[in-house]
Amino acid sequence: MQQAIEHMGTQIIEQLRSVHNLVTYQNSRRAPVQPSVYQALKAVLRRKYDPQLGFTSPQQAELINSVGSSFHVLGVLETGGGKSLAFFGAPFLFPDHLFIVVSPLVALTEDLRRRLLETSIKGGVWGDTSWDPHTAQLVLVSAHNAGTTAFDQWLKLAAIRSRLKRVFVDEAHKIATDSEWRPCIRLLKHLTRHGVPLTLL
Repeated sequence: MQQAIEHMGTQIIEQLRSVHNLVTYQNSRRAPVQPSVYQALKAVLRRKYDPQLGFTSPQQAELINSVGSSFHVLGVLETGGGKSLAFFGAPFLFPDHLFIVVSPLVALTEDLRRRLLETSIKGGVWGDTSWDPHTAQLVLVSAHNAGTTAFDQWLKLAAIRSRLKRVFVDEAHKIATDSEWRPCIRLLKHLTRHGVPLTLL
């Protein structure tokens, strides 16, 4: 498993080195964020969002800024630091695209599904037939399903690949600490090889 993680890390680093115009972020008290991001946050939070208050941290602002980039991202924030705003805000920033969230536990996937239902975002849990994959904006999938051949084949469908903008891996430290993530590691490697940017949270 350690070799698989190291190999994936090497692939990501090699891709980053091949890019000459890397985006840089200002690690200031109030990181600069596009105005559309504020609108997305208002939609997600369902309350007035005051841009003068900034974000919970510069890292949170940088994480949300990175959603539209083509780079792989590693987002390390403390518990309660607002990591989920990145993937819940993404469909408001890019409404015509598809985002996938891989979570380590079925229970966590269900919790995210409940939160998803509180928004106007189209989508749901992978495998559920109550949503339209052609118009879905956010798809949640548990790690044990994300590593299956069926999910891999679903990702290869033209209607999915043409709209897929980014895959978020929530609680990514589980890759190293939980053996159930081993099939998921193979999936991450596949996505990296085909150029889908990943955000490891």
